Amino acid sequence: MAVAAARPLRQGAEVRGVAVVHDGERARDGAAAVLAAALDLGAEVPVELVPGGPATAAERLGAARPGELVIGVEGGDRRGGAGAAAALLGAGEGIRGAGQSRAALPVEAALAAHDPRLVRERAWRPLLSSLRGGDSFHVVGIPAAAAAAFGAERAAGALAGAAGVIDLLAAMVEADRGGRVVGVEGGRAAALDLGELRADVHRAGRRGLVDLPRAAAPGEIPISLSGYDRAFPARVGFKAARCECGELSLPPRRHCLRCGRQGATTLVELPRRASVYSVVTVHAPIPGRAVPYSLAVVELAGVPLRLLAPVTDARPGTTAIGCLGALVLRRVADREGVPDYGYSFQPDEEETG
Repeated sequence: MAVAAARPLRQGAEVRGVAVVHDGERARDGAAAVLAAALDLGAEVPVELVPGGPATAAERLGAARPGELVIGVEGGDRRGGAGAAAALLGAGEGIRGAGQSRAALPVEAALAAHDPRLVRERAWRPLLSSLRGGDSFHVVGIPAAAAAAFGAERAAGALAGAAGVIDLLAAMVEADRGGRVVGVEGGRAAALDLGELRADVHRAGRRGLVDLPRAAAPGEIPISLSGYDRAFPARVGFKAARCECGELSLPPRRHCLRCGRQGATTLVELPRRASVYSVVTVHAPIPGRAVPYSLAVVELAGVPLRLLAPVTDARPGTTAIGCLGALVLRRVADREGVPDYGYSFQPDEEETG
């Protein structure tokens, strides 16, 4: 999701640094390298993975320098959605930090004691009282009803974690208005003042997560580390080899099967939009995969290539031939403890049942 949110901003723009604010306790080893490869960032561009929520995202946006790409990612739950949002900061004073605050009450302890009133009065109220600024302010990270009770003009939508701050920023950019945004995260909060906005924002998300099977089949999938390393740039960057004669090959080949040239190929990025050419639902268990799951042969938009890809974010058996969607980067397997990344087909939401 982070890649899907950031790619439109990355194209044609200079990125000097990337900060990914995520709601996971610990990012997987190599996640920064995977993100850098998928966004085609140079080795000189630092990528930082920062665990946190709305307050952390607000802090990073307030401290960001021109050219820094800030991405918020949240996994959601079975009742809500998962999503990501990205903002590429430009020059100017459109976004600036407006302060931070901490509550004396340990919010986690109050929630554990099942006392939401205590959380509201001893944590959220003092945090917002110190950071609200003027009469018009917006809140991310607490329930919409509570935010309205404290005088907030509006709260974020389905994305209420780290991505929610950027999601709200996008809405304000679209409405051509400024104001103050407060991100609340446990017992702390951070505020942003939005003036003349100079940020490009893009959002990527789903309204809900499907109830997919969790239990994986026993066994491990073996891995060839040399093959993994050799295929990594093309697979994660979603690139094919284009020969001088124009022939495309996926996976990339150095030898062209059309004209016979050797080593006359260059890697080119492929389109992410695709349609389903053929699809099957698999019920037989294999090592490392939960069943059932769907596999689709998809036709890439604008290029004469088809690709076999697992279907993601849709219930098995609900994707039909002709469905439109996008290829999205996913962790597809763990091979002997090494996370393996590849592209899965994500049907458009109106195509899923």
